[in-house]
Amino acid sequence: MSETEAIDMAGLDREVGFALRLAQLAVFKDLTTCLKPVALRPAEYTLLAIVHANPGLQQNALGAVLSVQGPNLVTMVDQLEARELILRSPVLNDRRAHALHLTAKGRSLLRQAKNLHALHQARVRRCLGKTSAFDLIAVLNRIAAMESRADEP
Repeated sequence: MSETEAIDMAGLDREVGFALRLAQLAVFKDLTTCLKPVALRPAEYTLLAIVHANPGLQQNALGAVLSVQGPNLVTMVDQLEARELILRSPVLNDRRAHALHLTAKGRSLLRQAKNLHALHQARVRRCLGKTSAFDLIAVLNRIAAMESRADEP
């Protein structure tokens, strides 16, 4: 018997939140490993993909949709800008806002990253077996929306 098999999990191993956390750790570990060849972290990949799909997206809107606090997002954008993957430009009529665009280098790196991400997604879907990824995503989205209903029983 291994050291971890002797630990009483106090019922947590049958809890949705605990299972979600363990699954999230496994998925992120795999994705982190997958993206190493392009030197991107999962959050950076996500940011590049969203900006690519929404050229000119304002930085504050990106932070809101990703639930990332302003200072953390600024740091990430600064790092991607230093790597010449993203370009920040002022927004007309709002000197405090910044619009985001991928550079040619950013688009090229994102293409490579998307190929690596597809391999990661295939591994995750294999783990699902006969479970529909569509159904799982729908359930996870309902759970994610729970935050807005925190005051309900």
